[in-house]
Amino acid sequence: MQEIESEIAAVKDKLYKLFERHRKARVQMNDLHDPMSARLPVEIISKIFQTCIPTELFSASPYMEEQPQANRRLLATPFTLGAVCRNWRDIAWSTPGVWNFIDIDADRVGKRVELQDLAMEWLSRSGNLPLSLKVHSSSKTFSPRTSLGVRALSECLNKLSPRWQTLDLTLPRDCLSLFQGTYGTPSILQSLRLETKRLSEGDSGFEMANASPRELRLCGDFSFNSIAIGFNRLTHIQVFRIGLKECVEMAKHAQLLESFAIVGTKQPDEDDSSFSGKVVTLPCLRRLRICDRIGVSPLLTCISCPALETLTFENVQYGRLGLATLSFLIHSSCHLQQLFFLETPINDSDMISLLKGIPSLRHLHVSPCFWVWKEENLLERLTETVIPDENVEEGQFLPLLTSFTYLINRPWHWTWNKLFAEVEKLFGMRQRPLKFIQLYIKGWSANDAPLSYIDVDILDHIHNLWEAGMKLAIFTEIEDVDIIKTSRNYHHSKQSQTSSESIIQRSSGHKDLALL
Repeated sequence: MQEIESEIAAVKDKLYKLFERHRKARVQMNDLHDPMSARLPVEIISKIFQTCIPTELFSASPYMEEQPQANRRLLATPFTLGAVCRNWRDIAWSTPGVWNFIDIDADRVGKRVELQDLAMEWLSRSGNLPLSLKVHSSSKTFSPRTSLGVRALSECLNKLSPRWQTLDLTLPRDCLSLFQGTYGTPSILQSLRLETKRLSEGDSGFEMANASPRELRLCGDFSFNSIAIGFNRLTHIQVFRIGLKECVEMAKHAQLLESFAIVGTKQPDEDDSSFSGKVVTLPCLRRLRICDRIGVSPLLTCISCPALETLTFENVQYGRLGLATLSFLIHSSCHLQQLFFLETPINDSDMISLLKGIPSLRHLHVSPCFWVWKEENLLERLTETVIPDENVEEGQFLPLLTSFTYLINRPWHWTWNKLFAEVEKLFGMRQRPLKFIQLYIKGWSANDAPLSYIDVDILDHIHNLWEAGMKLAIFTEIEDVDIIKTSRNYHHSKQSQTSSESIIQRSSGHKDLALL
């Protein structure tokens, strides 16, 4: 037995030495294959490493769109860089700019106590840089053990609150109040995003009185009073499933607001008199996006936006939206530049009446609901409108329009020829500065060939338009298939097939003659 154990020990020792030799060989090989460290200063390499960090997971767009889901491989970028070779590891470990962000799964904090220590060790390498923190959970409530872990984590992160630049919390409602920073210390918080389930009457919400962020994103049944922050510096707000009354209250206290996105609001009670006769002016608001299946009439009547440039309606269910929108634009006295109607039921006559009242419009995007829409009416209205060469006068129909995006239902129902004839007329209106038309086709299918493909002569006309500086693009609604390119490839394929068949026929004819 002793002899066997002695042999095992010897094999283990030899195996250990082999692993160590393999490790050193890998290190040496990686060093030899690392031209960057030999040619560039450490400062430049550090900057390159920082460009590898997935900052898009934490940075908000001007419209505060949905953020992409965190990818664990992306979030592990510092370790990926450090695994290349020792030089890279030394540089990555000493570069604060690759450690000043973190995404923590709160559901795992209770299961793995060491995650808290790992998080603090990670952030300790960030020096004094501003921090982007994300703490998320898919649970409605926490177990006692997880609650204790999250509480301990919040206490550690709160000590770093003077460096919070982006804070993104998706947590059960009773945990939001744990993350409130250090009282009395100045805050550099720029972006705050909170998501939770329904807040009960006794829930404290979120409180960070010394913070005045520029961006706020809320998802859940928050009230204005449940968000104790400074609203005076806010320029971007996006809200989901929040009461309409609370939306207006937040906007009223954010007088620097430039972008406001409202999705799925709760309507006020019919007997709620808080909206009657009270108009809130938002002097700096330039972009307003409303996505609400219930309706928008109370909102449009109680706010005024004199600086509004871009207005978007998406899935808005309201019978007289055109009339309500025109009334809103009139009492706002704004010069609207861009208008988007996306999957919103408005009939074509109401749309035309609305557009008559917006002579300042430069960009129009219409994706209608076809059960209340005749697509040819708007096209014909545009082509039949004569705009004089003189100065723009009130009442002219879209005299400044430069780009037009339009969803059309089954173009072969009234043929590509007819559609292109209308489009060519639009480009022919020299007095209107229209240079770009983008059409999306609903129900297009390659299986409907040849009707689904654009004719060759029309493709030639489109090429001539492009040569003249006019831009026409045609795509499918669902997959963004370029129908112009697809049609060109289809005809090229048919032509090649025809040529091949002709060659084969001539070849067969020569063989027959040879036999004779």
